[in-house]
Amino acid sequence: MRCLLVEDPEDAFLDRWDIEHLPTWLRFVTDEVDGEQSELHGLTPGGEELVLGGPWRLTHRRSGALPKHVVDAELGPEAG
Repeated sequence: MRCLLVEDPEDAFLDRWDIEHLPTWLRFVTDEVDGEQSELHGLTPGGEELVLGGPWRLTHRRSGALPKHVVDAELGPEAG
């Protein structure tokens, strides 16, 4: 699992993934069959620029600030 922080996203990114409120948490998985071919641009948890290429399928969405245990349960590697 890779983590990607998107700060100050462009309108095209917000439109593509139907984001209406920030923060919004999105969980993506790679999916060669049903995924949307696109690159995800953002930052690593350490603040370095990161581009994740591939076909992505959105599996979970949640808006608003969340405590760490909720992020882990809903969006972590064991969530599904």
